[in-house]
Amino acid sequence: MADRPPSKREEAKQLQKDRLKAFLEEPMRDGNISVDLPSNTITPEEKTKSMNEQIDKILKPFHQEPKIDA
Repeated sequence: MADRPPSKREEAKQLQKDRLKAFLEEPMRDGNISVDLPSNTITPEEKTKSMNEQIDKILKPFHQEPKIDA
């Protein structure tokens, strides 16, 4: 039986294995992973402020002073 060329699926599997092997064999640097964050990143303080404002907006109707009928 003649050898058949590898199918696209087999090629993709082999490529994935090769990439994983290359990644695992890459020498470790200082252990830190460098990630480029988008410039519109929200700081934790900004997120907290935004959430507090949203909560206040939702709860505002419930915090009104009770009306006393005289």
